[in-house]
Amino acid sequence: MSLDLTCPYCQQPFQLAGEQPGKHANCPHCGKQFPIPASEVRLSRKVDQEPVPQRIAPATFWYVQTEDGRQFGPVTEGQLQAWYEEGRITANCQLLRKGADQWQWATDLYPDLHQIGEKKPQGAAAAKPPPPKQALDRPALPQSAAPITPLSPDDFPTTGAGLKSLGPVLRPLPPGYGEPRLHSFEALEDRRKFAPFMVAHMNRPPLNKMLLVLGIANFVVGTLRAVLYFALFLGLLGAIGAVDERGDERVANRAAVSLGIAFVMFVLNIFVISGGVGLLQRKEWGRSATFAGTLIGMIIQLTCVCVTMMLGADGSGLASAIWIVLLVLLLPSILYDAFAAATLTLPSVVTDLEE
Repeated sequence: MSLDLTCPYCQQPFQLAGEQPGKHANCPHCGKQFPIPASEVRLSRKVDQEPVPQRIAPATFWYVQTEDGRQFGPVTEGQLQAWYEEGRITANCQLLRKGADQWQWATDLYPDLHQIGEKKPQGAAAAKPPPPKQALDRPALPQSAAPITPLSPDDFPTTGAGLKSLGPVLRPLPPGYGEPRLHSFEALEDRRKFAPFMVAHMNRPPLNKMLLVLGIANFVVGTLRAVLYFALFLGLLGAIGAVDERGDERVANRAAVSLGIAFVMFVLNIFVISGGVGLLQRKEWGRSATFAGTLIGMIIQLTCVCVTMMLGADGSGLASAIWIVLLVLLLPSILYDAFAAATLTLPSVVTDLEE
């Protein structure tokens, strides 16, 4: 036994061999002599009597592979035990001790695992399962709040002699397990019966291009013609008032007929506009409104053109320039009405319209 002393004169530390309580020691630095305190001897004995700590075995690390093939680790045995108590380790998990060349089922280390899919209940300490094999007796580590990190390619042994895979999980299904139910024919019929709108929208083809073009054209052409006929209607109202003051009955009758035609054409073009909106929504009433507006409007316009051409500019009471402009404007309008009415009679165009 050796004593660690400090010279009270030069304050230099040194060691002295042997127990010499109550005796004197000579300082090797300054050469002075001083008594050895008894407390130093007791402290030295206490240190010598302490047992030499035993060598702690290196910690064992484990890898975990879940049922869906995800791999986690490496984790200590304490963390593995904590995962088991939390229900993260199931009967379908596989475990691999670091350094080993063979996976093993979790039930080999924890025989009392419950059936597939059930978690380990949190019970009393007496109900806890025994620790895994080759585990050192140590207190359980506190639960870590850090997320589980997957293995890195350097940590997990993916190659090597003797490393074998256990293959797919082949275990009997627990009682009460049922195969996933597919939609039966009866269920589909019920959906079609009680949700026809949803089924029709799911199964219907895309909107026909001709219906799309016709719906947009109805909205544009119908709006332009409605504005023109409304302006003509207001102008004829003013003209009739002026004619009545002069007392020209013939001109007043022509203006009254033109006023009625302008009003009817204004209403028909409102039908055409609403029909275009209905066609874009795939509604049958859109087809009916468009067909009625264009067909009746085409007949009225053709009648006006024929009568005007038969009477001529002088017979109709119109100036030559106005008579020509009227014919030029009515012909494209008649052609569009004929095109729209003919298109809506094609079965391939109107097959996906709804009631």
